[in-house]
Amino acid sequence: MSLKKILTKRLSASSILEVTTAMIIISMVFGLAIIIYLNIQRSGASSLRLSSRIKLEAVFSETNRLKKFESREVRFEDVIVYQEIEHNPEGLLSIKLEARDEQGKLIAEQKHLIYAP
Repeated sequence: MSLKKILTKRLSASSILEVTTAMIIISMVFGLAIIIYLNIQRSGASSLRLSSRIKLEAVFSETNRLKKFESREVRFEDVIVYQEIEHNPEGLLSIKLEARDEQGKLIAEQKHLIYAP
């Protein structure tokens, strides 16, 4: 091929409409990726909340099994569980459990009402 044919050969190019459409599609994909990433980051806090609820259930089960109905504080490596007991005259016990982090921020809570004459 001669140089003249190479220089005069037309190349097909994209129109401004095609480029704009491609940019919009790429922007939407990046936007969805950011939303998914943020949801995954937020689920880390929900895993802490879930593990705290499991610890609250364990403390309540131990209290109920041992019939040790007194207010106390149970420390785990990342959570402190506070148990408050209120005695009612009818033989009902109100047990309130709170899971808090080291700074005192409430993570999860449970309330139970049991009959213990």
